[in-house]
Amino acid sequence: MTYSDKSLLGKRSYEIKDSVLYAEGSNLTNHAFKVELALADLNPNFERVWIRSPMMIAGLWIMIGGCVGYTLLDKLAAGKAESIEGFCISLAFAGLFVLLVAMRRIEVVQFKSTAGVPLIMIVKAGKRKAEFDGFVGELQSQIKTIAEKRANQALLPTPTAVTPAATHPSRQP
Repeated sequence: MTYSDKSLLGKRSYEIKDSVLYAEGSNLTNHAFKVELALADLNPNFERVWIRSPMMIAGLWIMIGGCVGYTLLDKLAAGKAESIEGFCISLAFAGLFVLLVAMRRIEVVQFKSTAGVPLIMIVKAGKRKAEFDGFVGELQSQIKTIAEKRANQALLPTPTAVTPAATHPSRQP
């Protein structure tokens, strides 16, 4: 089963095949990654969180910079730097636009390792957003199946070593 997402956090694709989760993609700054995770290493219980894009903070700082620049130029230059003041106002509005676009919360499911360390985030975004819950459910059920198989194997009795002295009648005391 496959799933892919594309959001302000980046783009990713996931594939579940032969008890392994394959994930690849890139983040906002175009750092690419390719990961293979054994489903046996994942905890079937996941966390559902809603996060905002880091671009929201960038937009906030751009807007603040434009406002501060305009205020300083208006007070210090007293109308002599109108073109730069206009640039600062434009910068403030551009920052406000980025802030508003990136303010949207994005739903993310985070799977942790069996030791509790977060390993993979699956984002609900993009054209295949409707398939998100089905993919997460399938991934969770496969992780549970593998965990149950491991638990059943742990319950099987282990064979004990038999020494020759214990089995041969001539070697009995």
